[in-house]
Amino acid sequence: MSVGFFTAAMDLYDRGLSVIPIMLGGKRPEIPGQPPGEQTWERYMEVRATPGEIEQWFGNGTERNIGVVHGPVSGNYVVIDVDKDSGIFSKIREEHGYMFAGRYVISGSRHGYHIPLQLGTLPDFGISHTAEGDFPRGNMTWKTDNGSVNIRAQRCQSVVPPSKHASGYEYAYMNPNGADADITWLPDLDQFIYWLNTNFEPPKAEIKRLEKKRQSRETGYTRDNGGLLKAVLEVWDTWRLVQYFDLITEEGIKKQRTGENKVLGNGGLFIKPDRLKWWCFEQDIGGGPVEFWAWQRDGHYNHENFRRYLVEMAWAAGLPLEQLLVRSDYQYLNGLITETDGDRSRWTRQYLSLMPQPVTVT
Repeated sequence: MSVGFFTAAMDLYDRGLSVIPIMLGGKRPEIPGQPPGEQTWERYMEVRATPGEIEQWFGNGTERNIGVVHGPVSGNYVVIDVDKDSGIFSKIREEHGYMFAGRYVISGSRHGYHIPLQLGTLPDFGISHTAEGDFPRGNMTWKTDNGSVNIRAQRCQSVVPPSKHASGYEYAYMNPNGADADITWLPDLDQFIYWLNTNFEPPKAEIKRLEKKRQSRETGYTRDNGGLLKAVLEVWDTWRLVQYFDLITEEGIKKQRTGENKVLGNGGLFIKPDRLKWWCFEQDIGGGPVEFWAWQRDGHYNHENFRRYLVEMAWAAGLPLEQLLVRSDYQYLNGLITETDGDRSRWTRQYLSLMPQPVTVT
């Protein structure tokens, strides 16, 4: 098995792709010699592994799945990922046969398909924000009555044949020539994306949410809030909120070599060394303390509720509200107190002294 994997990995390398090792039977990158759980594979978004590294990973008798990193490092490699298929894959083949000139794959789950492509121009899905900075948003999903279609373009990777799925099945080529077939090249995906937007519900709400998030980052922290914002941020940083929302599980916290603290068991939640900024790898969201409060309270951040979030944070911290709030704030707060019967539990705890003390991470 390992010999076949090494041969397959080197073939992918020879085709100009960035290859990484994946845990056997899974999809998570697993770089030998690196601590488990750290997303250190991200360096291979910029630089391809060497043949020596590939031999070390796949040529030493250890069984590992193979992943290919998407985006510019692999010659604008993208994958059309069809999941929970009940007819949408056949519809794509019928309407867009030109995408099947080369290889295409059935997933190890046997419920989905991958259509690998290399493009002249990558699709533009907007910007994704993390605490490390702004990056091109890598994915976009269209949900249909017959399965979902996810275009995976950048800052991601996908498993390729002959990798093994947790079900025991292997990812396998469906095209007649198997791995000997080329990866289909297209100038862009404009025609396909237009077809998806025309025939299926386009992700307008998601695009609108991302745009609101961008606007709120540019304006939210520069508003004049009568001292309320300043007072709130003097009490709450993201690290205190992690403790306040009881997000530190028995799995604990892992110190990253970048200086970030990874809160285990929370979907790739990373806290930057300044204790203010954060980002969630799994949810592809991030920000500062106010966004974190909203994320825990509502599952998303709405810039229109910015002032309300501040009122809630001030109330939960026991700040002197009479010095900070205006009349409209009291109207919202009174309704909040009535709604909760004055209970500040969970996201409205009454006394800051009840909060756990900061954890020292070594």
